[in-house]
Amino acid sequence: MPPEKRWRPAVAPPSNGEATVDDWKTHPRLRKHLQRFLDSPDPGRVLSRYSAQAQNLSPEKLLRIAVHVGAWVALLPLEQAAASPSGEEDVSQPSPVQLLARILRLRGRAKISDWLQGVLHLVALRLQDVRREVQGQAARPWMDLRRSMPKAIWRELRI
Repeated sequence: MPPEKRWRPAVAPPSNGEATVDDWKTHPRLRKHLQRFLDSPDPGRVLSRYSAQAQNLSPEKLLRIAVHVGAWVALLPLEQAAASPSGEEDVSQPSPVQLLARILRLRGRAKISDWLQGVLHLVALRLQDVRREVQGQAARPWMDLRRSMPKAIWRELRI
């Protein structure tokens, strides 16, 4: 999908209703979430903390951390987004992709915020890149994420 492809984000973040994919990718708030994650002295600890908290959060707070993790998945390089910081398959230290899939499964019927809707559109576009670039075992966490994504996101993008 070309970068100029538009969707109806129905959100304030990029200021107008005709926000492009690039408007979302460069939005200061999403870039800030990514930079804070990258600047963390121990990204694995951040992922572990979010993973542990996700089990006990209210739907509102769960969706809020989904925006953070979704920004990481959408903006990190593919390999980094899918890799566990420990370099192993460790449930206590999931990759950002695995953590986002887990959070989306936990959300149940909680209403998706406008922010999360926009971030999930970026993630969905990212999943399209994965289809072309990632093969075999490396694709497994991405396909799990794809199954966890709300179906409404796919309908809105007509993917």
